[in-house]
Order: sequence, then structure tokens, then C-alpha cells
Amino acid sequence: MYDKDLMRGRVAFVTGAAGGIGRAVCEALTTCGARVVAADLGAVDEAPPGIAAEWCKLDVTRGGEVRARLDDTVRRLGRLDILVNVAGVVSLGDAEHLAETEWDRVLDINLKGTFLMCQAVVPQMKQQNWGRIINAASFAAIIPSIGSAAYASSKA
Repeated sequence: MYDKDLMRGRVAFVTGAAGGIGRAVCEALTTCGARVVAADLGAVDEAPPGIAAEWCKLDVTRGGEVRARLDDTVRRLGRLDILVNVAGVVSLGDAEHLAETEWDRVLDINLKGTFLMCQAVVPQMKQQNWGRIINAASFAAIIPSIGSAAYASSKA
């Protein structure tokens, strides 16, 4: 799946790491030798079995918190090579009745969070003259389901 020679010694930062796709990405990267900082909004008391990553709590919608966490990662690990933005939420309900606060929550996490993470990591990657950013997408951007207006919009 990954080129082990390319991943060995790299530092990766993964959002939405506690479950599903994020967790699988962390597992794959650590298996290939990357040092991984696994971030999630939910409390993570200890690393899940089989994933040798550093775990931290992070709200991707707070720019100051994002910058502080990424700066801390670079300070401690010396670099940041790979950013994988997986953090995301789904809110179901037809657009006619969807609360504005729910629309804002989905777009803040799925869209603004991805923007803030990318914005914060690009200067470091430029300084290193190397970096990769991977943003999780969804077919919902192309073929939205009924009742997923906020989610489909955030992924488009």
C-alpha cells in the first residue's frame, strides 16, 4: 500500500484518527515506519492495540489550537512530512429543516478544519522543501444522498 522506504522516518499527522479511515491510515503509516501523531476530538486515553502512534486531543475548528499542536509536533519531532485530514462529521436531515447550527458544525469540522490544518502545515513543508497533504473526500460530493445537504456541500 505504501512505499516503506519513502515512509520510514517520516513524521505524519492524522486527524480523525480514533476511528474508521483515520485509524486505518495511522495503522498503515506506523506499519511502514512513519512516526505518527494521531489527533482526534474525542478523548483518547491510550493508543489502540497495533498502532504505535502518539495520541492527542485536537479540535480542528480552532486555528490557534491547530497551530499550537502542529508547532509542538515539529518542535518535538523535528519535522512534519505528511498531513492526512480525515476528521469529519455527518449530519442527516433534509435541507428544509436542518438547523443553521448543525449546518455550521458540519462545515466547520469538514471544511474549515481541513483548511486550517493545511494552512498551518504548509509553511513547515515549504521550509523542508518536502511534504504531502492528503484530504479525505467522499462520493457524496458527486452523488449526494437525500438528507445530506451539509455533508455533501462540505465534501464538494
